[in-house]
Amino acid sequence: MATIEVRLHSDRTKTGTLHLNDDSGTVLAGPYTVLGKSDTQIAEEYGNPSRDPTQPYGDTPTGVYEVAGYKTTGTHHYPAHSYGHFGAIALKAREGQAMVAEENGRTGLLIHSGDPGHGGQLRPTNGCLRLSNGHMRKLLHSISRDNVTVGQCVVSEMELEETEASAPDHGHHMGDPPPHFAEDWLEEPPPGSDPESD
Repeated sequence: MATIEVRLHSDRTKTGTLHLNDDSGTVLAGPYTVLGKSDTQIAEEYGNPSRDPTQPYGDTPTGVYEVAGYKTTGTHHYPAHSYGHFGAIALKAREGQAMVAEENGRTGLLIHSGDPGHGGQLRPTNGCLRLSNGHMRKLLHSISRDNVTVGQCVVSEMELEETEASAPDHGHHMGDPPPHFAEDWLEEPPPGSDPESD
């Protein structure tokens, strides 16, 4: 059973890393650059100016998640600008800060991509984990190509070196949880595509 390991920078305005590991800890895919920062403008609008991860519209909560399924993106419900073209991975809280956040009404967190911000930087979300379009495609390609069963996603926070800054807040409201989260589950990962072409 494979695990998605996410290491977020303790300064959430900076990027972290994401790996796909097998049950022995061998890296199957990654590292990929990931952002777990929410949009400050939207968080403030909903009464969470500190972007507290345990409250709606905060940064991505740390902890352990079940990989609950996959979503098709690039659709009316999940437009490519916000979620990318290649699919999204749905997460269900199991332990840690993630469970506290769920008890406070936070559900529907995803790993997804979407259009980059100014200068090609990863844009903030409303609490999800964002990869670049190219990295999301490579991750899903690795899962589908090797028929990997991904059981969980472990999200931690630490000091990291050589990270990039996120794109500025943009005030784009995607929802927390995202709209239609409980609908249209995919039983299998989205089909993999050529991971070399971005």
